[in-house]
Amino acid sequence: MAANLRKRLALDTNVLMDLSRGSDWAHGFLEAFRQLGYELLVPPTVVTELTWLVVGDQPEDAANARRALKQMDEPWRLMPFELSAVHEAVATRFASLLIERELLPEGEMCDGIILAETSLQSVPLLASSDNHLLGLEDFALKLAFAEADLKPVAVASPRRLLKAIR
Repeated sequence: MAANLRKRLALDTNVLMDLSRGSDWAHGFLEAFRQLGYELLVPPTVVTELTWLVVGDQPEDAANARRALKQMDEPWRLMPFELSAVHEAVATRFASLLIERELLPEGEMCDGIILAETSLQSVPLLASSDNHLLGLEDFALKLAFAEADLKPVAVASPRRLLKAIR
C-alpha cells in the first residue's frame, strides 16, 4: 500500500538537457519537487535519446547530453528505470497507435514510447517542454491509454508545474 502513496514524476529528455545547460528554472524545478518528496524518474527512451545526442553531429548537444548522463545520479539524484522486453514492445505499439491516430507526428515515435514507458512504471505525470507532447488533446490521449489498457499519464510543462506549487 505504501507504494501507491509515493509521489512520482518522470522527466523527458528536454528537461535533462535544460538541467545540463545550467538553466535556473530547471534547477529550481528539480529542487522544488525533490523538497516535496517526489521520486524523479527517467524513462529508458530518455536515456537512449541522450546517448544518441552524445554520438550525434551537434557538438554542443553532445556535450550537454554527456553532462546529463553523468549528472543524472549525482548531483541530480534522478532514477532511471528499465522495462522488460515485453513492456518495451507494448510501449512501441502504443506509440504507433498515437501516430496512426495522428495524435503525434510520424517522426515522434520516441515521444509516444516515453509516454507508455511512464505509464508502465505507474508514474502519473511526465514533465516535458516538448510541444508535440504538450499539445496532445487530453481526452484523445486518455482514450488511447484506455484502449491500450495502460494507466493514463498527464503531460505538463516543468515551468507550469513549478509555478503551480509556488
